Amino acid sequence: MLDEIRAILSDPGVLGDDAWNVGDDVDLRSFGLGSMQMVQILVEIEERFGIEIPDEKLVPETFSTIDSIVAAVASVRVSVTRVDVDPIGKEVEGVTAGSGGLTVMTDRQTHASGVLLTPREDERVYTGLRAKLGETFSDEAEEHYTAPPVIARSISERAGYARSFPQLLGAVHGAPDGGSPVPTDLVLTSAACHHLYPLLASRATGGCLSVEAMCYRGEATAETGRLRSFRMYEVLRYGPETVVEEWRGQALTTAEQLLRILGLDVEPCAANDPFFGRIGKYLASAQQSEQLKWELVATVEDGIEQAVASVNYHMEHFGDAFGLRLPDGAVVHSACVAFGLDRILLALRHQHGQRADGWPASIRAVLGL
Repeated sequence: MLDEIRAILSDPGVLGDDAWNVGDDVDLRSFGLGSMQMVQILVEIEERFGIEIPDEKLVPETFSTIDSIVAAVASVRVSVTRVDVDPIGKEVEGVTAGSGGLTVMTDRQTHASGVLLTPREDERVYTGLRAKLGETFSDEAEEHYTAPPVIARSISERAGYARSFPQLLGAVHGAPDGGSPVPTDLVLTSAACHHLYPLLASRATGGCLSVEAMCYRGEATAETGRLRSFRMYEVLRYGPETVVEEWRGQALTTAEQLLRILGLDVEPCAANDPFFGRIGKYLASAQQSEQLKWELVATVEDGIEQAVASVNYHMEHFGDAFGLRLPDGAVVHSACVAFGLDRILLALRHQHGQRADGWPASIRAVLGL
């Protein structure tokens, strides 16, 4: 078994030749292995030995050393059949997107839960938020884009969203030549920054861009703020690992300061994304333990707190997915700070009152109201 495990680890994308010399009790993460390499180890071990690692063992510690991997494999006696889910255009069992109704003001509500109309007053607030975000990151973002609500299916798949979050992704069907509607080459935009990665190949030295998009996620809840259609404003930093890591910390501080200027009592906390399936359990655990995602949480309704902004360090995930390399050949790292404009508005209303014309003068001045 030991030689077979070392053979798996000797893959050039994991440890390479070092796999044959590393000590059984040496932390493999000291070689720079990230969560995606750990997932590769998990998948290959399960395929090689015909086993399924129990969900409770899908944590970074299980794959941290050769000893811990051997122990995990040895502890599994029964092989369990796995079920794969077609990530796009398929119904996910147990998830009924948009069930229930939202507790929101009736003049904004539509017949579809989680989808709201935007009256003039709200748009004025969004305009102010956009202006303030643009001003805050003006020294960094070289260009700002407004993205459409749809994106090429191929880009979503390369980004990994279809694989990691099939329960949230929305597909576009059509019948341009008549007949029954079929999946098209488009899906609904799930994250604004996905539109930017195809642009980065011509910007090999690294940099910073910003983008806003109307996004869709198939939230299966009626909780206030859990919208299926929502505005996302993102600032994306990409480049060498050390530069991006440093920026990620600065971006979290900047975002917290901005939201506090707006009178919101936000609380930063380590978090994870809602990855789907068994592999997702590991990714979520690794993301939180490595503190790759931080959220700024605010109260949006009595008794309900939600993330109004987040800072995400992608490491080399998107660099690998889109073949992005720096001049020295190193894989591009990336991080982003994302602001949920709709949730920020909910938090502002909860903090300062339903009507913007009654908010404190200092807040109105920041937003140009």
